[in-house]
Amino acid sequence: MSAPDIDDFDDMFTVELPSRPYPGLRPFEKSEWTIFFGRERMSDAVVTRLLK
Repeated sequence: MSAPDIDDFDDMFTVELPSRPYPGLRPFEKSEWTIFFGRERMSDAVVTRLLK
């Protein structure tokens, strides 16, 4: 079994951002993870405020 080519890794981690950072009323697509990733604290704060 040969080692993967370094170009394969580059392709795997290449990110293409969508033209707009918010998809509107439609749900986020799996390919848009880069614009939704890392918002856990912000989401938790919103949920906490809504539950008060």
